[in-house]
Amino acid sequence: MLFCGIDIGTSSVKVIIINEEGKIISSESQNLPKSNYFYNEEGFQCHEQNPFDWWIALVTILKKSMSNLEKQKLETIELSGINIVGTSGTIMAIDHNNELLTNALMYNDGRAVKEAEEINVCAEAHCNKLGYKFSAPFALPKILWLMHNHPKITQKGKFIHCTDYIIGKMTDVYTKSDYSNSLKTGFDLVNLEWPEFIEEILKIPIANLPDVLKPGEYIAPVTEKIQILTGIPKGIPIYAGITDSSAGLISSGAINVGDLFTVLGTTIVSKVITENLITDPKGRIYSHRFPTGTWLLGGASNCGAGVLNEKFGRSNLSRLDSEVFKYSPTKAYIYPLAHQGERFPFSNSYANGFEVGTFKCKEHRYSAYIEGLCYVERWMFDVLHDLGAKFKNSIFTVGGATNSSTWMQLRANILNKEILIPEIPEAAFGGAVIVASSAYFKGDLNKACKQLVKIKTKYSPNDSIIDIYNDEYSKFKDLIQEKVNTEWIQPRNDT
Repeated sequence: MLFCGIDIGTSSVKVIIINEEGKIISSESQNLPKSNYFYNEEGFQCHEQNPFDWWIALVTILKKSMSNLEKQKLETIELSGINIVGTSGTIMAIDHNNELLTNALMYNDGRAVKEAEEINVCAEAHCNKLGYKFSAPFALPKILWLMHNHPKITQKGKFIHCTDYIIGKMTDVYTKSDYSNSLKTGFDLVNLEWPEFIEEILKIPIANLPDVLKPGEYIAPVTEKIQILTGIPKGIPIYAGITDSSAGLISSGAINVGDLFTVLGTTIVSKVITENLITDPKGRIYSHRFPTGTWLLGGASNCGAGVLNEKFGRSNLSRLDSEVFKYSPTKAYIYPLAHQGERFPFSNSYANGFEVGTFKCKEHRYSAYIEGLCYVERWMFDVLHDLGAKFKNSIFTVGGATNSSTWMQLRANILNKEILIPEIPEAAFGGAVIVASSAYFKGDLNKACKQLVKIKTKYSPNDSIIDIYNDEYSKFKDLIQEKVNTEWIQPRNDT
């Protein structure tokens, strides 16, 4: 039997097909056109993509994937199902003919600041119940922004998530989503329903939002036109999707209560599995309802590997990596934001990156950026701990940055935890594991992970340097607090 996971990422689309032993049978990816980043009149970063670009890329690599099966003399009918993984909080509008009305407003689009503030007032009871506050990158504020700014367009349409769009293209069913993607659209994960304030106060018709299923639940079969287009046999089941960070967690093997997990990609996402729902009065983080019945507490920083590409150039990173331990500890302090606004470990729409210290050379400055990224991650775990989460002394990690052994060892030193890197650290692999749990392991995700996921590499902390980094981390946090109190404040309206 074969299981397929599809990851609609920010810069590329990926398709992974595995067998019942967790071995990759086919892996294909296709780069996407460059994202459209821009700043609006209020100075907030906007990020849009054309969802049809995802589809064009996906069709290309689905054809290649089916060809790969044929070359290995594997029948495509052995494919047991498909799961689609996508970015959390990404939203778009489609009309009643399922044609796009808008671009996708992406997961880190920050334009809907005022709308988020408006929602937090009218949804106070909902927020207190689920333990988060709406921020600009959430999907619901972006829907409200679209309604405020493009009423003639959006009054005609339905609002769907990234994964919903791809599922719709493959099945002609655009009305189904999952409760992982729907969290940032305001779905009530306790009562498993859309809350009344969305329609009664915000005037967003519930009929214009998807029906919500459990991740991995059957949605619909692949259509005949998709068989003609890609070679995937019609009738292959499509299962309800999941956010990329949750899929990445599954691919890492972090499945039990107390397991810590981080995605190191363009941004940093850190989470922990908890037995019960934990709430955050400050609204920095949120709890996903996990398919196993537990909860997934955590959130995403706007810091991540993206800032390294922007500041130093992707082609230079490997060489710079090799020099880091010549300069660390750097005695310099960097908050590594590429653009304005932070979500976690603190929420501040006016935060900006900064550099404090004297740098001897580019290599020294790069080393300080890596340290800053590690400090941000450590702070994220501190917040989780302070809210009552209990966790183990190791961190399961996926994402492109796991290829940097330097970063991974520095993380182990600064976080004082063992770093565990899975054999296949891919969100698409996590999607394939979800298919396997539904189609082969009788709905048992724990059993599927145990059989399919394997740890490849471990990094242990260097005890001789832990105390030094404890002191450096404390100084880093003090600098941030000073910025929060004096610089990163909402501009006064003196008119």
